[in-house]
Amino acid sequence: TILAAHSFFPKKIHALMDSSEIQSTELCEGCGKVTKEKAPELRRRKRRIRKVFETVFGFKIWVVWDPVSRLPLALRFATIEVSDVDHFAREVVQQAVTNLVDHATIVSLTMDRGFTDGKLQWWLHDAMHITFFIPAKTNMDVYADAISLTDGAIRETRDKTRSVGRGSNKTTVVDHWDVVGIESLTSAGYYGELGSGSHQNRKDFTANPLNAVVVLDDPYKRNNPNSDTLVILTNGPVQKPFKVYDGYDSRSEIENGLFLSLIHISEPTRPY
Repeated sequence: TILAAHSFFPKKIHALMDSSEIQSTELCEGCGKVTKEKAPELRRRKRRIRKVFETVFGFKIWVVWDPVSRLPLALRFATIEVSDVDHFAREVVQQAVTNLVDHATIVSLTMDRGFTDGKLQWWLHDAMHITFFIPAKTNMDVYADAISLTDGAIRETRDKTRSVGRGSNKTTVVDHWDVVGIESLTSAGYYGELGSGSHQNRKDFTANPLNAVVVLDDPYKRNNPNSDTLVILTNGPVQKPFKVYDGYDSRSEIENGLFLSLIHISEPTRPY
């Protein structure tokens, strides 16, 4: 509140929300524990991938972050086993809004797939009046629906030249982006006050519309041609798809700016 009163933050904040684990030993007082499957690259053996589970101890932090000032707007802590979309997600957003009082307003919030929850997204839209950006999971109906409707949708492209190398080895490359905006998708039945449930099977059920931006091409896709197509869901307008794409693309700010610092603090002897 004091920082907001002294204009540390812009009047309109395009905020980021994320959560991160802070691992500890089992001897750490008050820590939680969770058992989870290791990532494929960490459990590959003799060209075979086998399931390997590990139990980790520690805590979890939720952060709403302003990428302009590079300062957190609100924080919440819990034990490591608590899910991303627990009530702490709402609490940290509400706390951020409260901390800003009338000095600044959160106009948009960018999240990762871990916050896929219809009730949370509807609350942001209906109660908080915040525009959200979140990538769709590949197994969702709305994901397949968006990709199937790219022909004839709102399309934007851009090219940007950058230098690579130094001295006599210096060359230029052109990065290309191709994004498509799609309006009023009704295949996200989970998006509403009740979230997912049997009510979606009722004859009188009507899904709330969501908009999407499908990323057909960008530098990441060029470097990772086998990666899944990125579909960004939003309750905001998509007439200018790059506004949505650039809004979501800023999400790396919180990972590189805050969580990397937390790792250094919590694990001071870990080499990087």
